[in-house]
Amino acid sequence: MSKYSIKAIAEPTKVIDSEIENPSTTNIKDEILLFQTGYLTVDKVKTEDIRAIYNLKIPNYEIKSALSENLIHEYSIYLILIFWSMQINF
Repeated sequence: MSKYSIKAIAEPTKVIDSEIENPSTTNIKDEILLFQTGYLTVDKVKTEDIRAIYNLKIPNYEIKSALSENLIHEYSIYLILIFWSMQINF
């Protein structure tokens, strides 16, 4: 995950239709990757001007449990290691 943020997992998030339809393979947003792999699902769709805005959320308890027990835990350890290594370089 590129932004070192678990916000995409812990909170509902909004993305626009072009992000879902044409994700970049070199710089994909965390939310889009989680949506494509089934960890997030569409909660609501709002049309604004000529684009759609999707509210994404964790679809059920099983996925929320799996994310919090595995992905968030491992990701948090990874972030701690990155932060720790940055402190050593200063």
